[in-house]
Amino acid sequence: MSLLNQVLLDLEKRNAEAAPEQHLLSNVKTISPSQKKSYALPLVLIIFTGMMFFVIYGLNEEENTANFNNSPKNIKPLILPKKKLIIKNTYNTVKISHPKPEKISTFTRPIQKPQAPEITIDPAPVTEKPKKITIKIVSKTQQAEKLFRTAKLEQKETEKQKKLELVLKLNPQHIYARLLLSKVLLSKGLTNQTEDLVNQGLALFPQNLQFINLRSQLLLQDRQPQAALTMLQKVDAKHIQNETYLSLLASAYQQNNNNLKSLLTYQKLLKINPHKAEYWLGLAITMEKQGDSKQALSAYQQALDKNTLKNIIVSYIKQRISILK
Repeated sequence: MSLLNQVLLDLEKRNAEAAPEQHLLSNVKTISPSQKKSYALPLVLIIFTGMMFFVIYGLNEEENTANFNNSPKNIKPLILPKKKLIIKNTYNTVKISHPKPEKISTFTRPIQKPQAPEITIDPAPVTEKPKKITIKIVSKTQQAEKLFRTAKLEQKETEKQKKLELVLKLNPQHIYARLLLSKVLLSKGLTNQTEDLVNQGLALFPQNLQFINLRSQLLLQDRQPQAALTMLQKVDAKHIQNETYLSLLASAYQQNNNNLKSLLTYQKLLKINPHKAEYWLGLAITMEKQGDSKQALSAYQQALDKNTLKNIIVSYIKQRISILK
């Protein structure tokens, strides 16, 4: 029996079984025609599709059985030579790249705080910062030195004296200010003030030759030749070439009647400065005291020829020359 016959018989059985059900359904409320169409059409399509599937499948099965029956029976089976089957993997491996899950940014924007209303303030006027003034601290010694330089250039004796006195207040050990002030006071005839100033200098600097010269000069003017000589002998005269010191020493020897030492000292002075008229005059007086009139006359003439002496001294020399001739 073919598959189609089986399908038909199956349908008949289904219809026979459905008859009692139809009798039962007669008592059920009837369905409207529109409702029947909506349910019946899909059911018919399903049944028809199934029947066509079995019909086509059954025809193909009958053809295959007929062809098998009609084939010759004495056909030997084909024996193929044994070969190693090499099964190549023809499948291409496809790598499936799964997309990487996107990173979900967890950044959350900060909640902006309510801003206060902007208040505009006019800028204050820019004032320049005061420049730093560096004050150099000048010591008293430096002040005294600066003032001394100006005092030396001062032409007025009174102003020079004031500045030099101020220098000594700032720096009592300023030797040159003390010496210059002593000469200024001595030139003005202020002998007592000069002596005090020089004595202070000798107390500070006992071996200073210039203070020794000033003090011995004051003693000789005060007709104290022995005190002057004592003052001058505080230093060794052998190695001294100072003309002021040697002339005072020669005069101190002469006033103390030590003519030989006075003569030797004047000779030493003339070797240092042979053009000094005062040295020739001192030598002439010393030789005359020793009784050497000829040498004294020659020395007086040398002093007169220099033409640098004052008139009163020139008159004294001419008088001595006239006597010695």
